[in-house]
Amino acid sequence: MVKRIIISAIIFILLAVPAVFLRNPFGYLPALFFLVLVGLSFLYIWLLKRSFTFLQASDNKQCERGVEQHFAATVAGRGLLMFPRITCCFYTDNLLGQITQTAHVDTTLSPQEKRTFSFGIKFDHLGTYEVGISSARIYDLFGMFYLNHPNSGQSHVTVRPRALQVACFDFAEVIGHQSNMATSKSKMETDDYSGIRQYVPGDAIKNIHWKISAHSSEYMVRMFESYTSRGYTVYLDLEATGYTPEVLFSLYDCLVETAYSVACHVLRENEDLELVYMKDDEVRLALPRSRENIDHTVADFGDIAISNNGHLITALEANAGRQYGLDILVLCTANLSEPLVQISTAAVGLHKAIFLFYVVPAAKKGHLTAEEQGLLDAFLSMGAEICVLAKADEIQETGAEAYA
Repeated sequence: MVKRIIISAIIFILLAVPAVFLRNPFGYLPALFFLVLVGLSFLYIWLLKRSFTFLQASDNKQCERGVEQHFAATVAGRGLLMFPRITCCFYTDNLLGQITQTAHVDTTLSPQEKRTFSFGIKFDHLGTYEVGISSARIYDLFGMFYLNHPNSGQSHVTVRPRALQVACFDFAEVIGHQSNMATSKSKMETDDYSGIRQYVPGDAIKNIHWKISAHSSEYMVRMFESYTSRGYTVYLDLEATGYTPEVLFSLYDCLVETAYSVACHVLRENEDLELVYMKDDEVRLALPRSRENIDHTVADFGDIAISNNGHLITALEANAGRQYGLDILVLCTANLSEPLVQISTAAVGLHKAIFLFYVVPAAKKGHLTAEEQGLLDAFLSMGAEICVLAKADEIQETGAEAYA
């Protein structure tokens, strides 16, 4: 706009030059005519702007990740003037609130006309986005000047996770195996003493049988009967650190979609389900009984935390040791640690089965560090099933690469 004003000023000066040489009032007519034309142009677009309006599209739309969603935006002229040219700016932001996609569309409007634009957008990451027309540029009759008309009303789109088929593990086999282990409840308030065995890392120190250990060359621990219930507890760890925002978004997608897909699979099998996650430094446990319940819980997850404060350990400590808890633990995490191995070993000692979905960036898959491989081997030694994922789609592949 500034450039157009400068050009207009130059044109005015050039038109005023003849008056200087002619020394005649008629010499100013071209310059005066140009000034009147400019004034009328500004008055015209000012009137156009007052009669222009955006009609708000439907808000709070929902779509699945990776599926193109079609949107409509409508503009209208309420007055009796014609809009010779309007440029609408469509935009989409990202999860950081930064505009990532823009498109400009030129159109015209007759008096009292409405015009609707349709456009399709495919969202690559989960979350809530803003989409719509950010502003419209309204031109005068001659296309010399324009005024920007911002749009204060925007549409929000919530991108939901996909429910993928879980084919990389045989959950049904584990259900049958685990359900034979514990089907009745103890008459005692605590676990029932049943014997002793060799100490393994992760066992509680308080359970060491010191008298028998004194007569043996190694530590021995008391064994207790634990009566678990048939079903799944899905633990979702939304912590990751040391990655770029784009990698964090991908990790978040994979973690949430993996947990979501497993949860939907469990409900389809008519099994009991718990969803455990951390939010606002508080362990939250949801008991969804339908996919709608799961969707409501997913909306409460929040964003991925750029930290590694052991949220998964905290959640497991609060829930995994329950005497009558569910017997299959599904861990979805991007963090491995020795404390995680220890608490998982203790859970296995309580007759629980472990499924570990370890989520890593695509560039890292197949190039795990020696420390990561050692921790995964420790999970294997306790009988856990492990799958290393770079994207959630891999869980629906029968031949998905499991760690072994």
